[in-house]
Amino acid sequence: MLPVSPILRTRQYNRFHDPAETSADIARLRELHADIDRAVLDAYGWSDIPTACQFIPDYFEEDDDGNETPKSLRYRWPDEVRDEVLARLLALNQQRYDEEVRLGLHSKPKPKGPRKPKPPAGDLFANE
Repeated sequence: MLPVSPILRTRQYNRFHDPAETSADIARLRELHADIDRAVLDAYGWSDIPTACQFIPDYFEEDDDGNETPKSLRYRWPDEVRDEVLARLLALNQQRYDEEVRLGLHSKPKPKGPRKPKPPAGDLFANE
């Protein structure tokens, strides 16, 4: 496989995220992404999580008439799905860390308590 230039890759993914783009090659790329998503989620045993993507704006701007206009559309999972996957990954990460601590692979965490306040910047005599 030949390497793809970053500019070409950017153009491809701009098309990937464009809801007006209906070409067969971009439709296939979207399918491949869904297949990869499904395979990864299944590898974690999370077959209950849907992988259907939608065109979702990153943010909205108000136009001159006061109407909300979607900006920076992305073809991605809905927020609820993304949040669920992130929550499960965080929980799994914590479980793995706890197991590593139990096995002695990490030193015990330092107790969290009040910190000594730092002297103001430029205070040359703060430590006397």
